Amino acid sequence: MPNLTKKFYYYLLGVLLYLSLIFGFTFNENLTGGAFNDYIAHREIIYKFSVNFIETFFHFDKENTRHSPFLLIILSYFKRIGFSDLAIRVINLHFLLLTIFFFYKCLKVKFNSYNSETLYLISLLLFLSPTFRSLTIWPDSRLYGIFFFFISRNNKYIFIIRSFFCNFNYSFNYSIFKKIK
Repeated sequence: MPNLTKKFYYYLLGVLLYLSLIFGFTFNENLTGGAFNDYIAHREIIYKFSVNFIETFFHFDKENTRHSPFLLIILSYFKRIGFSDLAIRVINLHFLLLTIFFFYKCLKVKFNSYNSETLYLISLLLFLSPTFRSLTIWPDSRLYGIFFFFISRNNKYIFIIRSFFCNFNYSFNYSIFKKIK
């Protein structure tokens, strides 16, 4: 198969996987089973933050969630300026698609001797992950932790920023201790 044709099919595969995610979004796909319920609970907290930030922030410990308020605060800003729930979810989905790009970049750094097309295909596997699909469709802080993890892999300054955002605001699940020279 000529190289141009091969690349075309690889990109076509990426587009088809993206369209499958849009299809899942349209029909409220929830492959993990809990992402939708978590988001419904978080949507109430987002609304509370958008209406009365100070009150909600200082009484956040009374909310029934194990997640940090950081993402909920950001999403409440969108709600406060008039974005609908649907618009917030569309923004979340498309922003988190960058996770696939940064995953590919991490693969290229780690496995630079491998063919770029192979690494591209491996990065597309995220589209098939039930967790990735569910958390792009139903906003949740865990995928943002992975996003910051990927963008911080080879830059010590971004590593520090990622450590702050992931560990203190999203989840300690993404903690990595690294000696910075």
